[in-house]
Amino acid sequence: METEKILLRDKPKLEITLEENEFEIFNEEKQFKNVIFYENINSIELIEKKTNWFVTSLSFIVGFLFESVSGDLYKDSNKLILNHANDRIEVSLKHCDYEKTKLLVAKIKSKIYNK
Repeated sequence: METEKILLRDKPKLEITLEENEFEIFNEEKQFKNVIFYENINSIELIEKKTNWFVTSLSFIVGFLFESVSGDLYKDSNKLILNHANDRIEVSLKHCDYEKTKLLVAKIKSKIYNK
C-alpha cells in the first residue's frame, strides 16, 4: 500500500498519514504527533456534533436570573476517539471536513478488522 495523506483541516493543520501497518496523526493545534499501529487499536469512534444540554440549560438559567437577553445553545464539536492498548486518544474535529473524516474512519476500520 502506498502512503496516503489525508488533510482534515488546514489551519491549524490536522493530517492523518495512512501506511501499511500504522497511521500517524499530526495535530498542529495540540502540538501532537503520534504513530498508531492498526493491530493495537481496540476501537475507533466518530462522535457527531451534538448539543450540550447541561451547559445550554445553565446558560438559560443564569440569563434568566440576571435578566440578561437570553442563554445560548452550546454544541460540542465532532470528535475522533481511538482506544488502543492502554490509552485513549481524543481528537477534536472542529472545522474539519466531516465527509472526509467518515471515509478516513472507514479506511482505518477496514485495516483493523481485516488483520
